Amino acid sequence: MQKTTMTEAELKTLKNLAEIIDVYEKDLFVLDKKLELAKKVYDVTELKNLVKQHEALKSNISKKLKDYYRLRQKFEKATTDMPSNLKKVLALRYIEFMAWGGIEKKMHYSQSQLFRLHSDALGMISGDDATT
Repeated sequence: MQKTTMTEAELKTLKNLAEIIDVYEKDLFVLDKKLELAKKVYDVTELKNLVKQHEALKSNISKKLKDYYRLRQKFEKATTDMPSNLKKVLALRYIEFMAWGGIEKKMHYSQSQLFRLHSDALGMISGDDATT
């Protein structure tokens, strides 16, 4: 059975998708509030416009979520046999969106150690690691 691999670009896409979904969900919240207001003032034209925007945004969220979950499952498969400290570096960076300084504090590594671990983890996840 072939090992699942991921590129650094896929990891960054995973992170970006989560950020986009978050923005879309905030936009959806704002649209919901606008819909409530339009209903109160009985503005039919505005209601129709907002409903179209709402449906389009929900469709976009659904598509992005599908892509996100596909990549997230790939991440889980690709890191299954990875040492826990390497997997944790990738998860904190690309799943939890933690800045490098936060990862340093959480994992108690120096910046140079952390970057070496990150590099090792990228090598393993991409299939470029000599030990796989």
